[in-house]
Amino acid sequence: MQKDADDLSGAKLENVIMDIIHNAAVVEELVEKRVGDKEDWGWFKQLRFYSTQGGRGGDVYVKMLACRQEYSFEYQ
Repeated sequence: MQKDADDLSGAKLENVIMDIIHNAAVVEELVEKRVGDKEDWGWFKQLRFYSTQGGRGGDVYVKMLACRQEYSFEYQ
């Protein structure tokens, strides 16, 4: 039972690390391409998360290009 919990914790940690590496690469690309406006293609093509309210009470949706989808935290 403990081994399963340790394996799950390790997998979660690995995913967090991979997300951080990916996010750093995205930021580096945005800086290199001098993206400075939300209408810029470099920003517009990214997968972006938005909340309808500040904090924890609102709905979350994702946008990429002209697509908008509700986010339902499928992987948590």
